[in-house]
Amino acid sequence: MCGFKSKWKNVPKPLQITVYVILGVLGVAAMGVLFGFIIMWLWNWLMPAIFNLGEITYWQAIGIFILAKLIFGFGSSSSESKSHKEKKNHSDDRGSHWSEYDAWWETEGKKSFEKYTAEKETPDPDNV
Repeated sequence: MCGFKSKWKNVPKPLQITVYVILGVLGVAAMGVLFGFIIMWLWNWLMPAIFNLGEITYWQAIGIFILAKLIFGFGSSSSESKSHKEKKNHSDDRGSHWSEYDAWWETEGKKSFEKYTAEKETPDPDNV
């Protein structure tokens, strides 16, 4: 295996890229074929028994897969990417004001909170 790695490093970069592109296209095609067979197998196993639907062919399974991708979208889930963007934007918005708040909390905030909790623990004689 080490001999292959050293030989691969000597292959020109454009040829390496071409090989990677071809392998990527073949991998995507293989995954498409695999998904088609998995969808066909699951449909033909579950849907006739559960919903009394007919069995489907391989090409119908591919059509269902493409239709599902068109309806439900491609790539990562939108809620995941949205929450990641919100976290990124929130951290970017902190700016210098938050450092001022942190300093205020260290000096005044703790004292005010302790005073507030002490007042809540002792009943007010006017309200009794």
